[in-house]
Amino acid sequence: MANTGTDKPMNVAIGELQLHHDLSGHLVAKVECQLTAPSLCSVLLLDRLGRVRLEERRAFGAGISWLKLHLPKLEAGHYHAWIDLGGKTFVRPLHI
Repeated sequence: MANTGTDKPMNVAIGELQLHHDLSGHLVAKVECQLTAPSLCSVLLLDRLGRVRLEERRAFGAGISWLKLHLPKLEAGHYHAWIDLGGKTFVRPLHI
């Protein structure tokens, strides 16, 4: 769709992934997301070999929200979260 001059581009910002354990002891990754309009979000968590370890989709409203990912049991190592939000893709490292 062409920009007619009345369409405002979506402004999106996300922070860095933070790890913590929830009350039941499960590992959770969270990241702050800021949107100027509602948007769908998709997340892929890949291991160092490029294998998908987690895939999620959800909707966010405009404003500040927290994306929380309840992580499956993962081996210690390096992972990357690919977060598509507001038409932009962000890659965030995750070390367990």
